[in-house]
Amino acid sequence: MIDINCDLAEGGNQDADIMPHISSCNIACGGHFGNMSTVEKAVQLAKKNKVKIGAHPSYPDFENFGRQKINISSQKLKDSLKEQIQLVINSCQKNKVNLHHIKAHGALYNAMENDDKLCQIFFEVLQEIDQKLIVFVSPKSKLRVYKSSLIKYWIEGFGDRTYQDDLSLTSRSENDALLTKPEDVLNQILAQKRAYIVTQNNRKITHKFDTICLHSDTPNAFEIIKYISSNLEIN
Repeated sequence: MIDINCDLAEGGNQDADIMPHISSCNIACGGHFGNMSTVEKAVQLAKKNKVKIGAHPSYPDFENFGRQKINISSQKLKDSLKEQIQLVINSCQKNKVNLHHIKAHGALYNAMENDDKLCQIFFEVLQEIDQKLIVFVSPKSKLRVYKSSLIKYWIEGFGDRTYQDDLSLTSRSENDALLTKPEDVLNQILAQKRAYIVTQNNRKITHKFDTICLHSDTPNAFEIIKYISSNLEIN
C-alpha cells in the first residue's frame, strides 16, 4: 500500500472527482489561494471520502500563486503561516475530524531545501500550533535536521514531476518538467514505492518515500489519478 496525496482547494473544478481516489489531501488555506468557504468545502469532501486532511500553507502571495519567494519579515511570515493553518484547524474542529499533516506550498516548500532561517520559522510555527502533526517534506528539505521527538515528517515523492540528479524537481519552465501520461506516472510511483527514483539523466538513486504527490493542476490530472488508484492499493 502507498499514500497518495494531492493539493486541493486551489480553484480547480475536479476536487470532488479526485477525492475518492487519493488517501491524503493538502488544502490551500489562504496563502496562495482559498478562504474559509473553500477550506470548509474541502474538509467536508475529505471527511466524506475518509481522506487524511492536511493544511497547505504558502507565502502570502495570491498574485503569483505562491510560486515565487517573496520579501517578507520573519514575524509577518510566521503570523501568516499560523493564520493559514489555523483556518484548516478551525474547519476540522467544526466538522469533527483531525488535522493529520502540514505541507508547505510552492516556493515555500522549495526554499526550505536550503534556507535554515526559513526552516526555523516553520519549525517554530509547528511547535506553537501542534507538534504532533506530521510534516510532508522533500528529500532535500533542511527541516529534516529537526528529526527527533520534536517533529515527525514523511518524505514526499512526486509522481507527475521529473527529477534531477540532486533529487531536485525539474523546473516547471522546462518542457520535460511534467509527466502527463498515466503509464509514465505509474512507473515513477512504482519506482518510488520500491525506494528509488530514475532521474532525467537516467540515473537510479535510492531513497525512501512515505507519500507520493499527484498535482490536481497537471494536464489530464483526473485521468492520471483515477488510473493510479485503479492500479495501486492506496492507504
